[in-house]
Amino acid sequence: TMDGLVVEVSNNTPVIEEEEERMREKMKKAMGYNDIAEFYMDNMDNTEGAGLGIALIMILLKSENIDPHLFRVMTREHETIARVEIPFNENYISMRSKELKENHLGN
Repeated sequence: TMDGLVVEVSNNTPVIEEEEERMREKMKKAMGYNDIAEFYMDNMDNTEGAGLGIALIMILLKSENIDPHLFRVMTREHETIARVEIPFNENYISMRSKELKENHLGN
């Protein structure tokens, strides 16, 4: 739309439950940081990926005054979807807000 941009990347493989828990924990921890180096030093993780990409996305969004909640990772039965929404102005309504409104109106 004219008010924002939505980018989705899908992978045809679901994330296993253990990995999803690790990923969500990294997302939660990243909310408290504004610097990727600080995040890395405080959260060193030798497992694959180490969650740095997720933390980097969230820290970059915050540095641009974009709500990091506009970055989501969704796991479905046969796929994993990462979505980031970039608002261009204050009129932007997030997909999550639209979905909640539709679900609320539908009940």
